[in-house]
Amino acid sequence: MRSMMEPLRRLHLRLILHRQGVLLSVVFLLTLLSGFGLARFGVDVTSRPFFPAGAPETQLLEWFQETFPSQENLLLAVEFPDTVFTNEAVRHLKTVTEELAGLPGVSSVWSLVNVDTLAEHLVASGNTWGLERYMLDNPRYRKTLVSENGRSALLLISAPVLHEHPQQTRDLVRSIRQGVLEAERADATYHLSGLPVIQLDFSELLLKDQKTFGLLAVCFLSAFMYRLFRTPWGVAVPMLCGGVSLCWTLGLFFATGHKINLVSSVLSLVVMVISVANCIHLINYFLHRFRRDGDKHGALKEALAYALAPCLLATVTTVLGFLSLAAAGVPAVVDFVLFASLGMVISFLLTGTLVPVLLFRWVSLPSARKVPIESGWVGWFLRRARGVTEQHGGKVLLASLGVFVFLVWGATRIHTTMDVMASFPGDSPARAAALFLQEQFIGAHVLEVLVSGAEGEDLLSLENLERIEALDRFMNLQHGVNRSLSALLFARPYLENYAQAPEDLRHIMELDRSLRSSLARQQPSQRELLQVFLDTELDTFRVSLFLNTADSREVNRLAEQIRVEGARILGPNLRLEVTGELLLFSRISGRLVGDLLLSLAQAFGLIFLAIGLLFRSARILLVSLIPNLLPQAAFFGFMGWAGIPLTVPTSMLACIVLGLSVDDSVHFLHNYRARRSAGAASREAAGGAMTTVGRAMVFTSLILTVGFWLGMLSPFDLIAQFGFLAGTSVLVALWSDLILLPACVLHAEKGRKP
Repeated sequence: MRSMMEPLRRLHLRLILHRQGVLLSVVFLLTLLSGFGLARFGVDVTSRPFFPAGAPETQLLEWFQETFPSQENLLLAVEFPDTVFTNEAVRHLKTVTEELAGLPGVSSVWSLVNVDTLAEHLVASGNTWGLERYMLDNPRYRKTLVSENGRSALLLISAPVLHEHPQQTRDLVRSIRQGVLEAERADATYHLSGLPVIQLDFSELLLKDQKTFGLLAVCFLSAFMYRLFRTPWGVAVPMLCGGVSLCWTLGLFFATGHKINLVSSVLSLVVMVISVANCIHLINYFLHRFRRDGDKHGALKEALAYALAPCLLATVTTVLGFLSLAAAGVPAVVDFVLFASLGMVISFLLTGTLVPVLLFRWVSLPSARKVPIESGWVGWFLRRARGVTEQHGGKVLLASLGVFVFLVWGATRIHTTMDVMASFPGDSPARAAALFLQEQFIGAHVLEVLVSGAEGEDLLSLENLERIEALDRFMNLQHGVNRSLSALLFARPYLENYAQAPEDLRHIMELDRSLRSSLARQQPSQRELLQVFLDTELDTFRVSLFLNTADSREVNRLAEQIRVEGARILGPNLRLEVTGELLLFSRISGRLVGDLLLSLAQAFGLIFLAIGLLFRSARILLVSLIPNLLPQAAFFGFMGWAGIPLTVPTSMLACIVLGLSVDDSVHFLHNYRARRSAGAASREAAGGAMTTVGRAMVFTSLILTVGFWLGMLSPFDLIAQFGFLAGTSVLVALWSDLILLPACVLHAEKGRKP
């Protein structure tokens, strides 16, 4: 095997030493080409990347969204100081309703001033007292168009263009905010919400967050690395490696038609930070030899020969940690792991090509000797760590066991959630409006129940309508349900007339199918409102169930209860299906723990299989396994004790942390094994490995920690939690690799000869 690799090593070294101009030109051209991909930057604000592609539940949701596009409606709540039922307030609502209806792209606007003929008559006659009684006493409109305290009114803005024209969506939302609301009454408060508003605000916040993070990452990492290396090249070389890796990765990401979403928004953070950290080991090996002999060619040759093998294995373990997440089947996660893995491969290639060329060109012996390797706080820390490991190894193992138990106890407190609105900044207009609607009206958490008939079955027959009404009553009695909205708002008067009619008239009503006739005779605004709940063929009956909770377990429990009891209530001739984005998110959330454990088991198996194949030692395999359990326990334990929920972004971290924590273990064990093979005793080999690679381990871990902690500056809670957990877990991994791993090695190798 070595004889086969030797020609490749010689070719690689010749390229580094004698073809530097060619190599730099290739890197420059590829970076330039990646700019064309970066020019296609876009943000995906939809929920589709989070749902398994092609799954029956996803297909049902897509059919529902195409058939009932009303979830694209905008919602405008107008809050008055005292009551909405004054002549001045009603006139104001009528003016706002008419102005909104005249905006480009808006097909209709419904409010308490025009929802039906009686409301229009009461408004026209100035009978505000009658309007108040009609709205607050009518269950169809209370908490739908007017709040229970009578101080707020809701306007439903229908704009069919929103679904297919994102730019028109942005223009419409901005027109409402700037052109209409800013010019309205000073004593009224406006809350604009709805899916298009949430998506627009999410897109703008995410775009701003990406720009802010890019600048902060460069500044903080540059300052931090200058503090570590104390030379300009110590900043420029790692930052160029990380920057080029990021450009190539994101260039391919956008060039292939992908867009940034809540999961892939951390891609730049992960690729940049890990790429910067990866090249530190090569720089460390180079500095040790160059400072000692002053021979740049020899130092570079020895560093490449010694560092690339563990760097390759570290890249493989990190990639395996990423790829294990693909089993979850969530498109957003799959895209993230594929391109994060690609970024790791690009980083390794640049570490083996671009970094050596830059070191050869930029590093002089005087500047190399400025870097404090043995001296300084890092040297002091490594000497202390070595002393603790050698003198108190048993105590280290016992203390680690106690910490492990404490962290596992914290892991039992983990809960799951998929409430995306909870990740919005607390001061964002979208979140404030959503919370206001949740409190004053029927809320924003919706479970969609669809009822359809068998072939040839009249869905709107009296018998079927009575069954649907029975189902509606059952659902409204369930815990967590605010209320339901459906076409029963229009059917109830007909059902009441039918119940009060004599037997012979009932028969005529059944033959005449009066409900269908009355639906056809509704005024245009009422027919459009009715299409929210009935498809155009009148074959599917929609019931929107508004909930006061987004807890995944509660939503899944309620959906299953409706499915089971609904089948009994509706009978064999009607089919019931439950869908909606909230339900799919809840199902994904419910599967997160199982998918996470499966991914983690796969990652453990693949990573430690790779380590076993490289070192060919069961003892080393076992020794490497024990210290890498602690960072995993830290990840879950910190999440449980801090009350951080398990979400799609945070669920990815367990496998990522595993891949990163194993990296330093690989470098330490590779150096330790080489020293043992050269005849050193176990204590001498462990101490030498800590001296040689310990500095790089400290540097890479601190760079990773600081880089990930930058994510805590994000206005999105999910990204901030991702950064906190990743950075803190990497710190625990550093402690495991510098103290616990050597202690395990010394304990396992006690009494064994080289």
